[in-house]
Amino acid sequence: MSSVSLWQTYRTGHNLSESAVEAESSWLSLNPVLHSRFYNDRRARDFVAATFSKEVLDMYEAFPLSVMRADFWRYAIVYAKGGIYSDLDTTCLKPISDWLPPKDNAATGLPMEEMYNTSQWSNCSLLIGLENDVHFCQWTLVSQLPRHPLLSLVIQLILERFRAGMDVSSRNPHFVHQHTGPGVWSAAVTHYLGFDKGLVGKAGEVFRKVHSDRGTFLRVRNELGVCLVGRPFFGGLNVKNPLWKSQFQEWLGIMDRGKVSADSQTSCQSSEIFTPGQHKQAGHSMIRYENQQRQGCAIINYQGAR
Repeated sequence: MSSVSLWQTYRTGHNLSESAVEAESSWLSLNPVLHSRFYNDRRARDFVAATFSKEVLDMYEAFPLSVMRADFWRYAIVYAKGGIYSDLDTTCLKPISDWLPPKDNAATGLPMEEMYNTSQWSNCSLLIGLENDVHFCQWTLVSQLPRHPLLSLVIQLILERFRAGMDVSSRNPHFVHQHTGPGVWSAAVTHYLGFDKGLVGKAGEVFRKVHSDRGTFLRVRNELGVCLVGRPFFGGLNVKNPLWKSQFQEWLGIMDRGKVSADSQTSCQSSEIFTPGQHKQAGHSMIRYENQQRQGCAIINYQGAR
């Protein structure tokens, strides 16, 4: 790969934690081709205003949570500019040039296992990883070219869902996922790859279908320029996202040990609900916590968009 932009964002451009600075350094030290492009909230808003319609800007400013603006911005910046977006708390473990062909064994036992293991940067204009069996990963996005139609599609889908209305009440605890997060991203990926709506929310099944039929695999990779990679690819093999697993599980453990006080209220400013063993939902500072022993609200603060 030639010169590549690494896009990252945080509320301000200063006072980053030591861990965030170290995480960013991991990308740059392993990849001399990378150029760090950091946007704070003001700069991100100005970019949206300069790049998209007033309707899109109005939507962006109307999002009730900053994490939703961070979600939208990642699609928007990679769509407009190409390059790599990765959450501020992610650590790069291997040089990007060594990421492909994949070495995660995700397609082991599938008919297209051999072809999966031969994918190169030359035929992967957009690289998409699995987050889990439900969603595709969007804490790291890679597009070698600007204005990829899949990124255009997810922006349009976000706008359509916003036009239809947003239920941010406790009746809809997954509204962030559905409107800007992995939910809408996975829906866009599934649609763009040509699978029916019945597979939305079944990212693992989409991955298996792509790698179970030669014609489908070649259409997705060679015609659409999309390479799907398995869960380990951005989940510890090439990129590590501590918030996704270790940091949040550690926080749950602290809660269970009683080292963090929980408010006695049963409702929160955020309608997000977490339960032990459940995948973390979004980067809110105020969350609702429930398990068999305790229910209430607690504050967590961390670096990164998600």
